[in-house]
Amino acid sequence: MSRISHSPGHCITRTAFALMARGNEELKKIGITGAQFYVMQILWEHEGEKMTLKQIKDAMDIKPPSLTKLINRLEHKGYITRSTDPSDKRSSIITLTESAEYLKEEMMKFMDGFTSKFHKGITKAELDTLERVLLRMQENLSRM
Repeated sequence: MSRISHSPGHCITRTAFALMARGNEELKKIGITGAQFYVMQILWEHEGEKMTLKQIKDAMDIKPPSLTKLINRLEHKGYITRSTDPSDKRSSIITLTESAEYLKEEMMKFMDGFTSKFHKGITKAELDTLERVLLRMQENLSRM
């Protein structure tokens, strides 16, 4: 094998693709995609706060049309509502619905099972080191 196939960037990319593919396969069983899960995760982390489309877009670092499609699908599924921000008529506020609570319970079960399989054979210390290194790489990339 070439050195490229063993470089950290290549390993990270292959792992990310495999994680997304396997995650999406599993998430289909509960009727949601990985990208939709990411939106919901952001909303759950900010539950009780006013979340606008722009805040979600910035958190996900995606283009507005892609986020609009995700929001439309989640709204259609009944997990969120969208309303106009009274303080800025150009802005939409995204709110979780009661159905989102059921989804949250399902997602927590999914995450517990998926994470335990994904982290099998890896110590907490190794995971902590990996997280620190990846966060440092993300910081480095953001400064390039």
